[in-house]
Amino acid sequence: GLWQLRVLDGQFPDFNRIIPKQTQAAMTVDRAALLSAVKLVAPVARDNQNITRLTLNGPTLTVRAATGTETAETTVTVDPIRGEDGYTWALNNTYLRDAIDAYHGSRVTLESSGVASPSMVHDGDTRSGVQIVMAMSTPR
Repeated sequence: GLWQLRVLDGQFPDFNRIIPKQTQAAMTVDRAALLSAVKLVAPVARDNQNITRLTLNGPTLTVRAATGTETAETTVTVDPIRGEDGYTWALNNTYLRDAIDAYHGSRVTLESSGVASPSMVHDGDTRSGVQIVMAMSTPR
């Protein structure tokens, strides 16, 4: 086949602006357990703009999706790094699943600098390959 290349003129967007510098909440969790929990609530999340809420309470993370008539909820044991009890992430289920699934280590770390800010997902042991999952705006 024939390849055609073209040099693009311009400046690449500053991706560092969306990577949080400091975080309010962070936890490390077993990758397979979190992935399983996110997949479990996915069918209900699909019916509500694909929103999945993760709420940190000490060593317990509640993974929940709800519509007006259905609720799917499960819990996962985590290693909380920082954050107040009740801290909640609202993330797109598909994007969160893809971010978790991209890693093959035993643990992932999820960090956030605020409920309306992007969250970072990275390898729980090496902090390599940081992925950003944008927060979803949701009514309480």
